[in-house]
Amino acid sequence: MTELAGEKVKFTFVSLDQKADWATKVQDFGVEYGISENIVLVDAEAIEPSFYSSNFKTWDGSSIPFTQFKKGTESKEVVGMMTKEHMEAQFAAIQAN
Repeated sequence: MTELAGEKVKFTFVSLDQKADWATKVQDFGVEYGISENIVLVDAEAIEPSFYSSNFKTWDGSSIPFTQFKKGTESKEVVGMMTKEHMEAQFAAIQAN
């Protein structure tokens, strides 16, 4: 995130952790990595199944990590882990458009 400071990039980290972990594990993780301000807490049990198919091309909510890159109406989705090189390539591809 630091490397992209000043760029038109927004990072949002969505936590689907259990509510019981929000004030402990999730908060501790956010503090440790300096991303607390960018974490959105979502109660996964309250999400309707149609939410995923209505908002994502490939993600059904059953696997993490999930990354979505968006620029305007264009989006790229990656389900699973990414190397730094893969993530940088995704950023470059979407910024080129």
